[in-house]
Amino acid sequence: QQQQQQQQQQEEEEEKGELNSNPYITSTNTSTVAESTVTKAETSYAFAPQNLIHLNTKKLLEILHLGQPEKEQEQEEENNKDSHKDDDDNNDAISIYSVPNVDERCRLIIEVGESLLTFHCGSATNFISKANKSADMLVHLILQSFPGFRDTAVLNGRWVAFYKRAQILVADLWAALGGVADVTVADVTDVVDVVEKKVEKKTCINHCYFYDMDKITTFADYRVPQLLRHLNVMQYSPELSRQVDDKIELVPFCADELYIRAATVVAVDELVDRVKTMLREKCMSNSDDDDDEDDDNDSNKFPLLVGLQAENVNAVKMDWYLWNIGEKLDRNKSLGPHHRVKTIFY
Repeated sequence: QQQQQQQQQQEEEEEKGELNSNPYITSTNTSTVAESTVTKAETSYAFAPQNLIHLNTKKLLEILHLGQPEKEQEQEEENNKDSHKDDDDNNDAISIYSVPNVDERCRLIIEVGESLLTFHCGSATNFISKANKSADMLVHLILQSFPGFRDTAVLNGRWVAFYKRAQILVADLWAALGGVADVTVADVTDVVDVVEKKVEKKTCINHCYFYDMDKITTFADYRVPQLLRHLNVMQYSPELSRQVDDKIELVPFCADELYIRAATVVAVDELVDRVKTMLREKCMSNSDDDDDEDDDNDSNKFPLLVGLQAENVNAVKMDWYLWNIGEKLDRNKSLGPHHRVKTIFY
């Protein structure tokens, strides 16, 4: 029992460490998407921001939590220098430490740290707890505390806001530490179990168990609109199509960029509504079926399960689904170019 308590305590400490490092990671997880202005080493990150996530997570956890002794750090840096020198000599590898826009990323890290120290007792846990488990409130708190997350513009006299990175920070916390289980037919034996088993799967950081994730929009950057255009969900004007296809860099916050991002949000919201409607209709249809229907049909056997699945669909999950499809197609060279813009908000 003592061993179990120690293990549980260790898991909680690891979760708190992840929670406290997440604002730093997200603040620097920006991608440069202006191909003509980056070096070979930078280009890999310009089109693969997930690589930066791995890099930032590893290094920040070392700096903030692991407390690596100075001698070990110096030895590791020396080893890295040797390995990178070999890579350069062979001209067949890219140093993972060549990060584009590094000055701006450092500024954002300092900004997050100063704000946490000044207004939140130096604790991300304390900061996040002030949202009272509201994803919408946490987004607004992020914007109040960290200016680097204020993704806004003015177009034709109208104020436009996307808050992509503020929202993805909330979504990452929810996904990693919210602890909510997805119910499947295999988990239940009757309809009552479907309701009873829609509970927390594990001990979680309660502050991240957000009850209003449906208020978070898709993360409007470049991959999802690239996919939506590929699927003919979005269509660009001839002039914009030429610029995107010729990989011409757009001016940050120009009308074309804002329209692409806004159309992406609207398209994903409509897709979420359409999927939820289809699932609800399926639920109603199954509930009206005769008892002599095929008993092996899970959706007929548990119509309430389909209803719960409908309520669980939101823009965040849809974004993850579309983003993964886009990544797969892009790796297979099946997608056309995405729009390019030099920004810290993607």
